[in-house]
Amino acid sequence: MSAGRVVAAATSLAVPAPASAIRTERVTFLSGQDPVVGTLFVPADLAPGQRVPGVVVTGAWMTIKEHMAGRYARELAERGFIALAFDFRTWGESGGRQRSLESPRMKIEDIGAAARFLAGRTDVSRVGGLGVCASAGYMVHAAVQNPAIASVALVAPWLHNADIVNTVYGGADSVRHLIARARTAQAHFDSTGELTLLPAAGPQGSEAVMAGVPYYTEADRGAIPQWENTFNVASWEGWLTFDALAPASLVTQPTLIVHSEAAAIPQGAHQFFAALRAQKTQLWLDGVSQFDFYDRDTPVNTAADAVAEHFQRTLQVSREEPPVSPAGDPETAKIISLVSAIPLAVDLARYDLAETAFAPQITVDYTSLWGGEPQHTTPAELMQAWRGILPGFDATRHELRDVQARVDGSTAIATAAVDARHWIGAALWRPIGRYSWALSKRAGRWEVTSMTFTLTQELGDRALAEVATARARERT
Repeated sequence: MSAGRVVAAATSLAVPAPASAIRTERVTFLSGQDPVVGTLFVPADLAPGQRVPGVVVTGAWMTIKEHMAGRYARELAERGFIALAFDFRTWGESGGRQRSLESPRMKIEDIGAAARFLAGRTDVSRVGGLGVCASAGYMVHAAVQNPAIASVALVAPWLHNADIVNTVYGGADSVRHLIARARTAQAHFDSTGELTLLPAAGPQGSEAVMAGVPYYTEADRGAIPQWENTFNVASWEGWLTFDALAPASLVTQPTLIVHSEAAAIPQGAHQFFAALRAQKTQLWLDGVSQFDFYDRDTPVNTAADAVAEHFQRTLQVSREEPPVSPAGDPETAKIISLVSAIPLAVDLARYDLAETAFAPQITVDYTSLWGGEPQHTTPAELMQAWRGILPGFDATRHELRDVQARVDGSTAIATAAVDARHWIGAALWRPIGRYSWALSKRAGRWEVTSMTFTLTQELGDRALAEVATARARERT
């Protein structure tokens, strides 16, 4: 497919291969302090030790993993990918106190957590992100913030800015009214803990947010038993002030858009595509409605074929051998070497070397492991904290994988999956997750300005940390 506009009938792409058998796994990971529940779709014929690309799949606003996200995740698994559909926080089986809240900020954070979780799996090589409908905007924001997302695809994307919001929602006065309702609902929740809910979907003429809308009101389509069908009125402000077009020029990942002029707000997709500077491809299907992209076999199969081809090309799918990493550039190499040296120095008890990697003032976030708040500290204080526990273990090994970096002028972001093993005798404590480092260049040298660890899995005995702390204290 060319980078230009392609108009195709819904049957124009050939199905490349018969669907393969898949298996599903129920998985959980953390986003912030809340558990997120997902379904992992895995090709059943993966060989032991084989690694293939993974794809985070997200759906329309107010939906759950059993809706279109699950359908597309299954389609991609049948085409050889490991695909993850999950419930955003406050929806479905996932945590979050303020239920049914359509929060772009939280959903962007959740996509980042899902990408890091997927990247941390031993059977996943690289990670792509597929956003359907409203979550397309969340996906591109997440891609800008998370180098772990190496490629992006958007199907029937709802991409709005302030002008499109005013057009869709009845003008500026109507939008201001909805935002005022949201603020009232939020204040009520803050003071009483009570939610202000409306039906998400319902019959024509009802108070439902989507009154008389297809798919969501049809029992054999979107009106499924697992869906609570509620909308938190406090959602309006975040949703209506969200700008999905803003990050277009910042996206660096190869991006595919599949849409139709007969689907929702095609003007947003056109504006977004025009602003993209990254490698880009688009496929426009004739006469396909927004809701038919969700579950009708022909448009779903066509879109899934296009998405699979895009990810096969940009994530370098190979069932015979692992993909060869690109050579990168000198600045990226310096950053990857710097952040990779930190855990190695710690494992060797060379805290003096580890300290040199950091800027004079740093932010350290281990809240997903220990709770509390991120700490604003100095390198010397951080080394003192590490010396207060790590020498109490008999050995440690922080194994990094999939170390990536993205440079933007004098700043950069680096990420890596980490398997942190801590032994006392034969006993083992093993937090597994992902590191993210922010860096800046000062006087020609890269320095880490913040470091965040996101826990995705914990094995062994956490109580060993207390034992190690006591042993380290005794040795000083």
